[in-house]
Amino acid sequence: MAAEYDGVDALMAAITGEPLPEGAHADAAFLAEHRAARADVALLREQLAIIAEALAGPEPEPEPLPGPEPLPKPLPGPKPLPGPKPLPGPKPLPGPEPRPESVAFPRPAGKRSRRRGARFGLGVLVAAVMAAAVVGSGWLVAQSGRGVDDSAASKAADTGAGEAKSSEAGYLACARLVVEGRVSDVRRVSGSTRYRITMAVDRYYKPGTGKAEVTFLMDQDSDPLLGKGERALIGIPRGSAVPDRWTTAEADIARERAAILAALPASRTTQCTP
Repeated sequence: MAAEYDGVDALMAAITGEPLPEGAHADAAFLAEHRAARADVALLREQLAIIAEALAGPEPEPEPLPGPEPLPKPLPGPKPLPGPKPLPGPKPLPGPEPRPESVAFPRPAGKRSRRRGARFGLGVLVAAVMAAAVVGSGWLVAQSGRGVDDSAASKAADTGAGEAKSSEAGYLACARLVVEGRVSDVRRVSGSTRYRITMAVDRYYKPGTGKAEVTFLMDQDSDPLLGKGERALIGIPRGSAVPDRWTTAEADIARERAAILAALPASRTTQCTP
């Protein structure tokens, strides 16, 4: 369990931005956790800003104001006195019936702006991701467990271990490699149905650092099979050379990136359960 000082742990101090309590500056392990948590929170906020921009979209153009009302028609003047009736002439041949004048239908009212709804959705997303960063990490769970007897704590630990594998933090704990970058080379492996993919890495998630390029294999029927020049986020489990998760669309990469950053603190204390 991570160390606490006056009820404050490293992750909570990084999220709230509060100064560290007395005694924490002398704890090297606590300071290391605090620095890592601050880096994760800063990166998470950066990615949330990107998602906010995509959700909000451009400001809609305002509807044009209606023009002035037409002036009322003037009242008719007095009718002229009748003159002598002209002699009747030959009746004209009937012509084609005049076409009825077109009637302009009233213009429907403009659609209401969806920007407000997008902002509301963004607020919900930010709250959900930040909650995942805190609750998913298990730090608050450990605090709320004080005062519970040992048997209840043991049952809760067993349940948490069983669910860790299906969570984002559980996946990161069991992953060998999680990186984001651009594919620089794709070559078929001779005599097999696989391709060797080389990726120039922009960002390491698991482990924290590594080489400028990584190489892995993909089956020829992978959907989608990564292509040269394509940007992707991939995850490879332990003991494997083939990714079991990969994302290529920019919007999907942004969502996966935010979920990974939110789960990174919890993954450091999550045990991989095969």
